[in-house]
Amino acid sequence: MAVGEEGDVKAEEIFSIDKMPARVVHDLNQPLNSIKMISGGILYLLHQGKKLPDEELTECMKEIVCQTDKIANMLKKK
Repeated sequence: MAVGEEGDVKAEEIFSIDKMPARVVHDLNQPLNSIKMISGGILYLLHQGKKLPDEELTECMKEIVCQTDKIANMLKKK
């Protein structure tokens, strides 16, 4: 087993979806979907050769930080 893989396996065991209550899975998926949608939208624009105005990009990044904070707070409580 390579360095770091043992920790990854333990993390997978702890966070196995089938062992989590449905509400926890739902509560984690909500902010993850927001992060995916925001970052995917930014990537789409970049691939189209477009640039997001700095103010809008800043707001998107703030929202990503907010959503990751929600996940972190949920995990601290569990």
